Amino acid sequence: SVLLLLYSAARGSFAGFGTGAALILVIYFVSSSRRILAIGLLVTAGVIAIVWSSGTFDTFVDKCITRQVTAIPEEVSEAAALTANAENVPEAAALTANAENGFFSFSGRRAVWADGWDLFQDSPVIGYGFHADRLLLGTHMHNSIMHAMLQTGLLGTIPFISAIVLTWILLLRIVLKIGSLAEYDKHLVIQCAGILAFFTARSFPESTGAFFGVDWLILAVLLFYLQAVYIRPTPSGIKAD
Repeated sequence: SVLLLLYSAARGSFAGFGTGAALILVIYFVSSSRRILAIGLLVTAGVIAIVWSSGTFDTFVDKCITRQVTAIPEEVSEAAALTANAENVPEAAALTANAENGFFSFSGRRAVWADGWDLFQDSPVIGYGFHADRLLLGTHMHNSIMHAMLQTGLLGTIPFISAIVLTWILLLRIVLKIGSLAEYDKHLVIQCAGILAFFTARSFPESTGAFFGVDWLILAVLLFYLQAVYIRPTPSGIKAD
């Protein structure tokens, strides 16, 4: 997984991976699975040593962490303009041309977020509908909350945020009583915690869960499983029948 992430140079995915992995180790430590925690720490230390000594770390910093915004090729910009509403919104090339460079520009995402916020203020209640970012901006919104706001306005964004919060509350309740779970459920719940942490962290630079994409093939199963474990009769569940 680390090697795939290194070659993808996806900073958002790396942040999600680090968040999820750290949460998994913390839960294992709290639940007294010290052997698994020790193995995880040893593997992590080994991977860091290999990446550092091989020079991969320097390449990763240059190509991923500190990489700058690059201009969209002209032929790609023209194709994007054909699918955008050119009368109301600048072309995709203009978005990257005006984008700030540097780490906190988030690879030009701040410029896209600013344009999305301006559009949201014109239709804050119901938004503009599915794929509004592509149809009106000619690019991807790259933020779950902003994506929900642009597509569905406050009517859709409030339930969306509520679902995220309630899922974390459900997970916390299960983790606090994880000792009552069967051994296989215990490990699956901890894996779910890592996956949920990954997607939550990744929702900042990407649009995780804000529209029907491949993420939902994982999220739907995860949400169903957490609810099933929570209501299952003890001792392999949290609630009594």
